Amino acid sequence: MSYTVMALALLPVVIGVGASVLAGMYAFPVPRIPAPPAEGYAEPSHPESPGWAEAGRGYFPASLMGTEYKCRDFPEPVPILDEEEAAWYAEHLAAADEPSLLKALEQDAPRRDVYRFTLLISFGKPVIIRIEEIEGGALQMSASRLSGEGGDEPSVVEARVVRQLSRDEAKQFHQALSAANGLRLKAVTCDWGYDGTRWVFEGVDGGRYRFVERWSPKRGRVRALGIVMFGFSGF
Repeated sequence: MSYTVMALALLPVVIGVGASVLAGMYAFPVPRIPAPPAEGYAEPSHPESPGWAEAGRGYFPASLMGTEYKCRDFPEPVPILDEEEAAWYAEHLAAADEPSLLKALEQDAPRRDVYRFTLLISFGKPVIIRIEEIEGGALQMSASRLSGEGGDEPSVVEARVVRQLSRDEAKQFHQALSAANGLRLKAVTCDWGYDGTRWVFEGVDGGRYRFVERWSPKRGRVRALGIVMFGFSGF
């Protein structure tokens, strides 16, 4: 077979492959990965309502969205928590019927220490665990698991556990919290990736609000605290 005939025979195949590649590019566009700390997930969905940014501010202080930091690999500084992230996190918290720790603090509610761990998994079910002091100084845990995915719609609560921690569990929690310096840590780091997990911690103690976020931590005191809190849920 001559090279000309062979080339003509292969032409439909080449065209077909090229068309498939182009179709794939348009059918499955590469997600936009925003600058840190927003990277690390497939693009999250957000409420269509024009007030979605306000929803995020209802859970998180404006100072997080107004304070910027810079990473070596990115020329432009970015906010600790941008408005899209705030709305994304708030969407899952609202789906779990979680209270706003910020609002409780602003309304001068009874000053009891409260700590919350929100675990958002790109392709797994979100889990939210809140531990707070109750009367007598005991600790109560409220844990919720949503039926959706962390990188997509939060859906609804499919499992919830509310119980008082035992003395041993309370001791374990306090030790892990102390090792994490009571969440008195850098709010964010420059670690990021495409798909993974968001570990979001909030705390209210001594009349102050605290926020720490990490992307897929593989070691360290923040991860250790999350593992301890997650273990109490039984999920």
